[in-house]
Amino acid sequence: MITLFIVLTSCLSTQPMLNSRILAHINSLSKHWTAGISEKFRALTRDDIELMTMSHLVHFLDANAHSHLAGRTEKNINYDYPESFDFREEYPQCLLPTYDQGHCGSCWAFASSRAFGDTRCMQGLDPVPVLYSPQYLVSCSLQNMGCTGGTMEDVGDFLRDTGIATDTCVPYVDEDAHWEPCPVSCVDGSPIRTVKLMDFVRYDGNLEAMMEAIAMNGPIHASMMIYEDFMYYQSGIYHFIYGSGCGMHAIELVGYGTDISGDSEAGEEVRVDYWIARNSWGEDWGENGYFRIVRGNNECGIENHSQGFYFRAHE
Repeated sequence: MITLFIVLTSCLSTQPMLNSRILAHINSLSKHWTAGISEKFRALTRDDIELMTMSHLVHFLDANAHSHLAGRTEKNINYDYPESFDFREEYPQCLLPTYDQGHCGSCWAFASSRAFGDTRCMQGLDPVPVLYSPQYLVSCSLQNMGCTGGTMEDVGDFLRDTGIATDTCVPYVDEDAHWEPCPVSCVDGSPIRTVKLMDFVRYDGNLEAMMEAIAMNGPIHASMMIYEDFMYYQSGIYHFIYGSGCGMHAIELVGYGTDISGDSEAGEEVRVDYWIARNSWGEDWGENGYFRIVRGNNECGIENHSQGFYFRAHE
């Protein structure tokens, strides 16, 4: 299977990207989420938009995914997972701040490094939660494309074969898309020590495998198509309403659940299944850096591409 995601330029404009007319249109059609204009996006110019579009893209050339697929057609597997799960509630001791990737297209590095660290914390492999370095992936995983994107397969291979340093050792410096070469030592001059995966597994299209992995193993790395309306997201359960595609974006799936509203006795109950995702646009975006998105109908392609990380039980 070869999947190629390319730059889409239709989101680019000489005018500010966010405006009150489109905002009103989105809110008039949205049933499950609220749109608004974030201060951090309000004054975006054409140049800003071009940079931000770059930062939302994962150029994805995935020629070897079958070797790690969990399989969407397996019929005899008894999956074991709770009805709902929220990593933030179940493992509050593992929570670290959500950072902003800036104008670098490093969402792939943020999503994978956070899933890596959160999985290790959930499994008790790190005595305290550790922030692993997206910068190390951007600078050193040369199979990927730094600030212009990366692939799940390549980042999985790199984490298994080379490993990743901590953010304390190699802090993030690429907010403005200025690529830094792979460091030979930590910022304090000490040797770089990396931590490796045992392996990674793809769950492409297999919702039950995705939910079981999140609840029983740890948060997973996923990708989705970003449309114009997503830039207006403030809260609620996102579903596509308006706009053309801006490109691919990598995120960390940390949970799932079901929102129930309406009157069940009157037969008016509305149930909306959703994923819980950590973004990499800072804690002043969305629901404190997170968002929810409709689960079960492959909203924005979010169920097409995902992978989880596995470690040896005793290291």
